[in-house]
Amino acid sequence: MTHKPSYEELEKRIKELEKEALMRKPAQDEADVQRETLARLFEIAPYIMMLVDKDGRVTNINHKGVAFLSKPKDALLGRLCGEVFSCVNSFDVMGCGRNAPCLDCPVRTKIMYTLETGQGIYDAEGRLTVRKGSTDVAVDVLISTALLKDRDADKVLVTINDITERKRAEEKMLRANEDWERTFDAVPELIAILDKDYRIVRVNKAMAARLGVNPAECIGLKCYHAIHGTSEPPLFCPHRQLIGDGIEHTTEVHEERLGGDFLVTVSPFFDPGSGLIGSVHICRDITERKRAENALLESEKKFKSFAEQALVGIYLSQDGVFKYVNPKFAQMFGYTVEECLNDMHFKNLVYTEDFSSVAELARMRASGELEFFRHSFRGLKKNGQIFHVEVYASTGNYNGRPAAIGTILDITERKQMEEALQKSRDNLELKVHERTVELKTYMRKLEESNRALQDFAFIASHDLQEPLRKVTAFGNMLKQDCGSALNDQQRDYLERMLNANRRMQSLLTGLLDYSRVATSSEPFKQVDLSDLIGEVISDLEVRIVKTGGEVHVEDLPVISADPTQMRQLFQNLIGNALKFHKEGEKPVISVKKAATVDEYIQIVVKDNGIGFEEKYVDKIFTPFQRLHGKSSPYEGTGMGLAICRKIVERHGGSITAKSAPGAGSTFIITLRENQNT
Repeated sequence: MTHKPSYEELEKRIKELEKEALMRKPAQDEADVQRETLARLFEIAPYIMMLVDKDGRVTNINHKGVAFLSKPKDALLGRLCGEVFSCVNSFDVMGCGRNAPCLDCPVRTKIMYTLETGQGIYDAEGRLTVRKGSTDVAVDVLISTALLKDRDADKVLVTINDITERKRAEEKMLRANEDWERTFDAVPELIAILDKDYRIVRVNKAMAARLGVNPAECIGLKCYHAIHGTSEPPLFCPHRQLIGDGIEHTTEVHEERLGGDFLVTVSPFFDPGSGLIGSVHICRDITERKRAENALLESEKKFKSFAEQALVGIYLSQDGVFKYVNPKFAQMFGYTVEECLNDMHFKNLVYTEDFSSVAELARMRASGELEFFRHSFRGLKKNGQIFHVEVYASTGNYNGRPAAIGTILDITERKQMEEALQKSRDNLELKVHERTVELKTYMRKLEESNRALQDFAFIASHDLQEPLRKVTAFGNMLKQDCGSALNDQQRDYLERMLNANRRMQSLLTGLLDYSRVATSSEPFKQVDLSDLIGEVISDLEVRIVKTGGEVHVEDLPVISADPTQMRQLFQNLIGNALKFHKEGEKPVISVKKAATVDEYIQIVVKDNGIGFEEKYVDKIFTPFQRLHGKSSPYEGTGMGLAICRKIVERHGGSITAKSAPGAGSTFIITLRENQNT
């Protein structure tokens, strides 16, 4: 930037020129010398100089002005200011194209002021527009005026100094300062600027907010009083240390007034002439970090306490060398903790024959092929004793490098128990095999006995029928031929004999039917239970009509079964429901599918009959067991439900009942939907 001489420098230069002129023209009078000197200064001045008359016309303009306006000097002389400059304030003055002077022009107003008062104006700021061709260029200037007495008429000397670059620099500096101010207040860290006497020079918004005041209220306060609440600087005060040695300090400070823990960095700043004048404090809130660190320390403390008291060995190794072991680990191998941590390698604790498998697993873990492994091997104690251990290992980090973290258990007793258990298992398998052979033999004999028993039951029931038929026949003949000759007692005896004979025949028939469940069965085939029960209802039609009963059948599935036995099963159940109905109330019977569980289905037969006590539920399915005496109006042999159970069991199912006296009965039959045989 071109140096702009001060008035003192100009005055000095004028005196030099005057002296030079006097020496060159000693005969010239003093006025001519001064006039020539001023004329030369006028031309060589580093800023625009021009003479303007009272009408605002330019009577002279120096070289700087001609160069600045980019026009010949002759084209400028005698012209109005408005034809030379233009004002770019809120009014358009000298760029309006008018030939008359603009009353609001800052140059004209200053000229008029000087003409009227005789007083000059020094460095008044303004903005002009210079026409250069067809383009208007805005220029910031400093305008000065001085009244010159001339022989003919007073004139005004006008100097115009171009300060556009300075204004731009000032504006740039102002914007930079504004940016700095915004940044200073936008920084989340707490910032304070202190002088050497601990006085606060400035704080940012974050610091002021923590103190509960606005930034202006902090200025001039002693930092130790405002921040620490003390009457003098505390010993840990980093500003105090900086004043002592003049260098930067960083420290951690806990301050309740600021609400937590802070990392404080204090930097000195100096004045070139007077040295250290203060410091800048930058406080970063590390409260959460400190909490995390404290939590980590507490966690490490708990882990160490846990590890020290653990009943399993815990270790951390890197490159096979132990970096940490707990007391249990050391004790397990017969060493002290210090011995284990004295560059001991894992291979020293592994039985030689097992080391290759352990080393391979460790390699796979270190390479990332395995994230975790579990392995049993034989360990080697300090005294040379071999024992069994099991290790659980995973990959961790120690001092920034991969490491193995694991636990180890002494499983010697477990191994011994496993060996004993295996030996016991072998003995048990042998005994089971022997027992299985015995059971197969027993089952074969049992099956032979059952067949013999079934044959006997069939033969016995069949062969006994003939004598009973003869007793019945002769009894009836006696009743027919001699009935009139018999007295009442004799006729009663005869009737009792015939009734007993009929009951005996019924028992034998039931026994025969019971034995036929196993001996006279048919192969299983697909049976539509809905159709089958429809046939049963048809067979029982006379009894249903006689009792006024109703039988409701829902859709039933098709199953694999013996159709004859299924028919007998549901005929017995529905027949019983008709027989054991309440006096004066018609029987209502329902047959429906209740559920399907895996490969089994449930069929429910429910009635509204007399019911029974559920404690007898097992008794009613036993052969020849009845809940009603001979004098009961409900006849029967006690074989019907026994036959039902035998049929259901032959089909791989089960039957049970739920009932209560006077509340009816519900029989639940569970059957396989598909049979293998």
